[in-house]
Amino acid sequence: MITPKFSVDQDQEFVKVEIHAPHIRATDVELYIEGDEFKFHLAPYFLRLHLPGRVVEDDRATSSYDVAAGIITCKLPKETPGETFEGLDMLTTLLARRVERPQGPLIEVLEEDGGEDMKHESMDEKGDPAFSEAKEFDWQLPQNLPEEPLTEALGGVKYGFNRAYSGYFLHWRERSVDEVCEILDPEITALSDRVEQRETMENGKFDEDYYIADMVNAEDYAHVLQYRTGWWKALRDIQRKASSALTLSSKDQEMMLQLPRKEYLLDDEKTIYLGLVDLLFAYSYDHRVNEGEPTVESAWLISKLSASISGFMVRVG
Repeated sequence: MITPKFSVDQDQEFVKVEIHAPHIRATDVELYIEGDEFKFHLAPYFLRLHLPGRVVEDDRATSSYDVAAGIITCKLPKETPGETFEGLDMLTTLLARRVERPQGPLIEVLEEDGGEDMKHESMDEKGDPAFSEAKEFDWQLPQNLPEEPLTEALGGVKYGFNRAYSGYFLHWRERSVDEVCEILDPEITALSDRVEQRETMENGKFDEDYYIADMVNAEDYAHVLQYRTGWWKALRDIQRKASSALTLSSKDQEMMLQLPRKEYLLDDEKTIYLGLVDLLFAYSYDHRVNEGEPTVESAWLISKLSASISGFMVRVG
């Protein structure tokens, strides 16, 4: 089966799905609408979407076919009118299969016997001098909550997107990796230590003379500050329009469809967004200083500027 090109939009009452399927017989189209699931089938095309909200199939649901453009438009009524469906522009997320979280117990009791044996053992220890000494000892020692999450203490150091990676650098110490990494041993360095190492490195490399020279010779990079990126022009176009909605082009949609079709189980979305800001800043800096023309050093520069990459940082929200 072929997954057709498509786009998804919404208003207060409907979710609108536009499917590009030229040269078809519209009378053979099969549609399925139930809950948060929408299916479209017409050989050789098949499309299944998992929407971020619920829709209903009633007399308000409509579909039409533009023969000239080869586009089928399906209007799906929202179960709750006025509800905003988030993430409709994330096409690969809509295509991803549902991943069900395990509902079973996280701890399994293997054996319940042995309680009587422990009871008898405890009775025997009462006559032991060591037991009496331990009983009189003050066990109320000072204690503090660990700075790192319990999951890190149990499962090892994590880094990368959604803190989902570890062990990557155990056997990979190539020179190209060392030129980017600012952490001595990321596999055993806790998050707090990573922050300390990165700040120490940055403070040690700060050059006052270099900073003053940039301030004095500002004309050397004035053209960089005056450079207008493509995003600035796009923002101006949006501001001139009555609507502030951003419409993805067909090229943008094709790029979105090339992303992995999987559903990510995110425990802390704010942490993910903070990491993305870090990457976007590094990329935007390289884009500006090179005036939109990447160089052979762009990958290195972006990696160095991004603390998420070079310093294995995880910004906890």
